[in-house]
Amino acid sequence: MGKRHPNVLDCAVLAVPSELGEDEVKAYVTPREGATPDPRELGYWGADNLAYFKVPRYWEVRDELPRTPSLRVRKDVLVKKKENLIEGCFDMESAGIKLR
Repeated sequence: MGKRHPNVLDCAVLAVPSELGEDEVKAYVTPREGATPDPRELGYWGADNLAYFKVPRYWEVRDELPRTPSLRVRKDVLVKKKENLIEGCFDMESAGIKLR
């Protein structure tokens, strides 16, 4: 998904349970060297390049993603790091951005 964006080196996406039914999408992105990905801009980029239901509502920029010895992203570690998966991340909906 986000690896195609020029400012993103790597990314991982997780489902975030929603109180309203279907899960929301959260993206963790790591920047390319010298880049500073803007979650708002990433959301608009996603809206132009992905199906609406694949565009993450939540965005978190991290220096690196946890990896296994075989270099797979350890999503279990991302989930365990926070009790509240959306705490401290950029929320497209709360920012007033409607992509659908």
